Amino acid sequence: MSVFNKRYVEVSIDNNIYYREVGVNNELGKPISNDVFYEILMEKIVNEIIEKEYVFQSQRIKTIINGIPNHLDRQLMKDFYDYAMYGTRV
Repeated sequence: MSVFNKRYVEVSIDNNIYYREVGVNNELGKPISNDVFYEILMEKIVNEIIEKEYVFQSQRIKTIINGIPNHLDRQLMKDFYDYAMYGTRV
């Protein structure tokens, strides 16, 4: 189930904020600290919106790009790399 389909209530106890999941028949789940709640929330959001994780070694990619013999092809790949990494040409 998506985190967005769940309901939570915010509870303040002695100036500490906690969250509790609202379950079946409005039963409340165990208290979750503010920090833990946001960690859980961020993890679930990231898992729902990130389609795929790519892991690469930037130095290896730069070495490969620099090894391209054709100057125009090499520049094209450098531009693409900069766009992918920084969102713009550097």
